[in-house]
This record gives sequence, structure tokens and C-alpha cells, in this order.
Amino acid sequence: MKIAILSTYGGGGGAARAMLRLAKGLSARGHVVDIIQSTQGHVQPNSIVVEPDNATPDQNDDCAQFIEGHYLPSRRTQLSNTFFSFQPSGYDLSQLIREKDYDAINVHWSNQLLNPETAAPLIALGKPVVFTLHDMSHFTGGCHYSAGCDGFERDCAPCPQVSDTLAMAPALLAVRRRTYRRANVAAVAPSHWLADCASRSGVFEPETIQRISNAIETDLFRPLDKAEARQALGLDPSLRYILFGVHYTQETRKGFGLLMEAIERLIASSSPGEGENPDGLGLLLFGEATPELESLGIPVTSFGFVGDDAQLATIYSAADLLILPSLEDNQPNVMMEAMAAGVPVVAFAVGGMTDMIQDGINGRLVAPGDVTALADAVLDLVKAPEKAAGMGQAARRDILTEATLDGQAARYEGLFEKLLGTRPPAIGRAQDEHDAPEPVERAASASIRLPQQVASRVATAEVHAELDLLLAAQAAEEARRLAEIAEAERQALKAAARARSPLGRLKKLRRKISHRLWPVDGQA
Repeated sequence: MKIAILSTYGGGGGAARAMLRLAKGLSARGHVVDIIQSTQGHVQPNSIVVEPDNATPDQNDDCAQFIEGHYLPSRRTQLSNTFFSFQPSGYDLSQLIREKDYDAINVHWSNQLLNPETAAPLIALGKPVVFTLHDMSHFTGGCHYSAGCDGFERDCAPCPQVSDTLAMAPALLAVRRRTYRRANVAAVAPSHWLADCASRSGVFEPETIQRISNAIETDLFRPLDKAEARQALGLDPSLRYILFGVHYTQETRKGFGLLMEAIERLIASSSPGEGENPDGLGLLLFGEATPELESLGIPVTSFGFVGDDAQLATIYSAADLLILPSLEDNQPNVMMEAMAAGVPVVAFAVGGMTDMIQDGINGRLVAPGDVTALADAVLDLVKAPEKAAGMGQAARRDILTEATLDGQAARYEGLFEKLLGTRPPAIGRAQDEHDAPEPVERAASASIRLPQQVASRVATAEVHAELDLLLAAQAAEEARRLAEIAEAERQALKAAARARSPLGRLKKLRRKISHRLWPVDGQA
């Protein structure tokens, strides 16, 4: 098969890394895979980069910029700080898909590349379109994680994450429901939790939603000799190392604050002698470093953002366990990578963690938000190294059963083939050479230029009115600022003129004489 994978990024983040693993697995099974992406970062050899054609801007582009650049960020509530987008614009890729004659389309995290309106022409081609769900964004009114809200089951109104006076969230959810419930559209969720959420959203036909685990390179992420791994990283061989990895520690759902609490409780429960390191603990960190960790009183080693998978695999093997305090998550890469490396994971029983971790068998699960239980579970493994090692071995076996690249690719292959066998006729497909579309103009061998299309739902009269009010306020503020500058310049000119006048020169002369007759103390 010839498969088009659509992704905002060609690598880097968690969703993009998972996408690349699927692409690698499909390619290894003999399929031709192209990655169509909308950013220049992490461009792959098989990438086609879509760039905006600024020569033909959408007349409503100012509305899209207003919604994402001002309206949304100014109205976020305190409930969540996880990424949120109303997806006001996207690219119509249907002409490219037809020209390249792809057999199947696989949509991943695609903000700014694809929205429901520009997905509609792709779906109308009749080819299999499979949405891989890395979070909740493909079936909500804009949130990527709902923070416990179930509004996506109804109409996303009111949205607890945004003071949404323009009703952008209900409009986005409604167009998803109108667009995605088609026989040639399916959704894949890596976790049962996410699959269940998707089925309750009304966006996809329930029978088209499947659970297929993400995959891991088990030949790269594998158990290495712990002593050698620690020596390679310059770590103390005598410590018991807890590993934590996160891209952004300030994201509430990632639970960094709970991690801090758990380690503080862990230290307090150990009751060591004064000045001693409890149970010989050490903390390993990759991702965003934060100074709060230095206050814990145990050795902290930060590796920063690790771009080399071989080094990352070495870090996993150097650890005794991974702590994962996320309160909402799908199927974190760090969990899968740690398990593949034979490292047990201690986590809250949320999201995709419950699919992969069996409490007491290949890791530990505790009640969501129970910091005391989290600390106790970590301490349990810290004090029982052989038990922890046994759980790590079981975790490795489960990854080999559930999450190899070839196994994941084979399941996707079966889904594509099933959809190919039942796909409907295309809507508007060219019937002969006279109806064929014009070739897509290529700016370079690995890039194309297309106009960004703004959705009509964000170009309403109400949005234009809000935008006009903002522009008027900005114009008034700019006028006030310019008036202040002009007044300051006027006052400066008046002062200069006074200084040049005869009276001004006389006053200056009097000050000089006064200074000579009555000098300041210490200058006589």
C-alpha cells in the first residue's frame, strides 16, 4: 500500500515520536509511507512539508489569528493549562492525495495542518482515513485533555477551560460530528480509556473505533547492564535511582507538584540519621529541569532534553524505577520505553497506564492523586531490589507481546485493508483525464505551497464584531501612546527654548555665581 501519514511535526514531541514508530513499522512491512507535515522541524527523508502560500491569503485570516492569538489565550480558565485549540484553519490536501495516488490516509496530531473543514475533502475521496488519537483533540470542542469534563459527550457548552462567549467549542464539535461519521473513517486509540472517550463523543461511529497500542523499538530500548549504564553516565553505583521524565513540568496534568510531595513523603518516611540520604536515594531527570528539585535533599542528576535514543535507553537502564505522576494521559512514551528497558513503572491508575501496568506484577498502580500511596509504592520497590527487578522483567515481556513495531504495523495494515474492502465511491472523483485536477505546484522536492483555508465557523459576524472592538481598543491605545510621546517631545522643546532665551541664560549664570560663592560642602 501507499500510505500518507499526516502530522504537524515530523518528530520531537511525544505524538510525533509515536507516529514515526508506526511509519517505521509500516515501511518495514513493505509499504510506501510519506509523512505530510506542516513544520520545518524534524523533516524526515520521506516527508513532504506543506508551507503557506502567502500569495493567496484567506480573506478571513485575521479572524483565525484573532481566535487563536487573542480570544483563546485571554479566556483560558484556571482548570487546565494543557494545550487547547479551536483549529480555525488548515490545508486542503485532497489534490495532493489524489495526485500521489495514496491508498490510505492516517491522520495523527495535526493542529495547523488539518481541521474538520479541510479533512472533509479527504474523506470525500472515499479512501480509508484513520485518525490515530494521541489525545482527545480529534473528538472535542478544542481541549486536548478534558480535565475531567464530559461535555464532549453533549455539546461542549459551557466549556470549563475557556470562557467561550463566541461558542467556538460547540461549533467545532458539531462540525466534527457532521464530518467524521463516515464508512471510510476509523479511529485508533492506544488506550482503552481514550477509545471509550471517543466512543462517547458521537464524533466517530462506535464500531469503527479500535484500540491498537503504540509501539517501541525493542531492539533499542532493552535492558542493559545497570552497572555499565551508571558508569557510562557518571552515576553513583551505590544509590537507588528514581527516574522522572517530562517535557514541561508546569503542565498541571503531568503531576509535577504531586511528584515533589511524594518524594518529600518518601524522604520523611525513611527516618534516616541527621544529614543522611534516606535509603541511598537519587533522582534522575530528563526533560525540563526545575530548581525545586534541588531542595529535596537527595542527589539530583538532570540530563536535560535528550535527543539521542541510545543515550535515553542508557538512562532508563541506569534507573531502578520510573515514577509517573500524571493525572491524565493516554499512553506515555516514557512508560512504554521504561517497560521495554526492563524498568518497573509506578503510576496513578489513570488513562493508558491501566492497560500496560498490572499492579504488583510488572509495576505499581495507585489511586489517582493519592500521594501517600504513590510514595509507599516507590518505597516498596526501593527497599526490595529483587522484587523491582522481577517486575521489570515482566514489563519487558509484556512490551514484547503488546507493543513491537511489526505488531502495531500489522494491526494498522489489517484495518486499512478492511476499510479498502468496504470503502464507498468517491464524491467528486475525476472520471477521466479531462476531469483530472491540475498538478500540485511543487516549490521543492520535499515541499509544497498551499493556501491556508479559514473555517467559516470562525469568520462569523460575532467574531468580526469582537475583532473590530479589539482593533479599536488597540488603535486607541496606540493613539494615547503617540500623544504621550508627542507631549513629552513638546515639553522637551519648551525646556530647550527656555534655556536658550536671555532670561534662561541669566538664570544659568546666576547658578554658576552662586555655586562659586557658596560651594557645596567638601568642594570649597
